[in-house]
Amino acid sequence: MTSEAIDASAALFEVGDPTDPDTAARLLTARYATGADREMWEREGVTLPPERAVLVVLADPAPRADALVALVALVIFDDSQSLYKYFK
Repeated sequence: MTSEAIDASAALFEVGDPTDPDTAARLLTARYATGADREMWEREGVTLPPERAVLVVLADPAPRADALVALVALVIFDDSQSLYKYFK
């Protein structure tokens, strides 16, 4: 991939690296958390549980590219592999 292509693809993302699971969790929480989850995020920086993050992205009728990349990062780096059940 050329440096121009890398720069162009990086411009799609508002965060540094949505493929990092911690960054992915923060991105999805910032975008999708509501109610008590939103309050916990804003007050204490608590991210959505991975399963809930996956479900809200899957429920979004038009998720942005960075949310989809973050979703994949959460699933790939899920040590328990409990998130794979949503993709069978």
